[in-house]
Amino acid sequence: MLNVQQEKFCVEFVSNGGNGQQAYQAVYGADANTARVNASRLLKKPEVQERLKELQAEANSDKILSAQELKERLSAIARREVTETIFLPNGEQVQKKTSVKDAIRALETLARISGLYATKPADVDVKNQVVVIVDDI
Repeated sequence: MLNVQQEKFCVEFVSNGGNGQQAYQAVYGADANTARVNASRLLKKPEVQERLKELQAEANSDKILSAQELKERLSAIARREVTETIFLPNGEQVQKKTSVKDAIRALETLARISGLYATKPADVDVKNQVVVIVDDI
């Protein structure tokens, strides 16, 4: 039987698309190296594997968005391909594209669920990385 934190880890693991390190950090608040090692250990436990199978089966239900479907919808919002209907006081309806604010929020969410978004400064490892900034606006 899983303890509360192990259950939270399993739920986070399935909801973030299978990133064990990110799930461990979210639940236990560990640094990146500790999270990577301990997530690997936790994922080897038979009771954790069984619970993950159960959660993944639930996640694959038609009633619940799959990770891929979620990413596709967020991508459409980020690209501002989604429109919403605004009802004016005079009864008129106007179609409006997604706001820039919503597009940025969708990009942040996509980055977070893809493991590209560091939630704490300690999560960022900048050794031997080259950052290229392109101003194409």
